[in-house]
Amino acid sequence: MGVASYLAYPAEGKRESLLAELEECPWCDVVLSENSEVFILVLFSETRQEEKERFTFLQEHESLLCLAMTYAQLEEETVESSGSEQAHV
Repeated sequence: MGVASYLAYPAEGKRESLLAELEECPWCDVVLSENSEVFILVLFSETRQEEKERFTFLQEHESLLCLAMTYAQLEEETVESSGSEQAHV
């Protein structure tokens, strides 16, 4: 399972609507920071594809002004290469 955390800055006047929508996402934990304008988001994903889809969802969200990654860890995956070698990602 992959885990990533972000600082999320809502667009002006969009804090409450962004918070409500993010709290509905089962793959996202929202933590309010001491600075009430910033959220801490913790995203969970099972695959790299899920991680990309979730990041794209956040990136394209019009209520989100800025998204800054603070931490990410993905489980190591073994990928078969064209030969008999295996690559670790």
